[in-house]
Amino acid sequence: MSSFDEAIFRDFPFIKENHKKTRRSKLDPYKREILILRQNNLTYEQISCWLNHYHGVVITPSNIIRRVKRWKCSHG
Repeated sequence: MSSFDEAIFRDFPFIKENHKKTRRSKLDPYKREILILRQNNLTYEQISCWLNHYHGVVITPSNIIRRVKRWKCSHG
């Protein structure tokens, strides 16, 4: 194994953790819109259809649920 390979394997946990911190969801640009739709009592299924129809974003309701929970946890 080369020293380059050793360095990569040694630093892999750091790289992996750093990647998670900077990873964005395709829902992030629509965060405000999604939260407003939820406040207006649209279901996650309806929001999924809305995003597909108006923005061409194909995503399952369960993925929207997970992202909304993450947004709520990270912002109080």
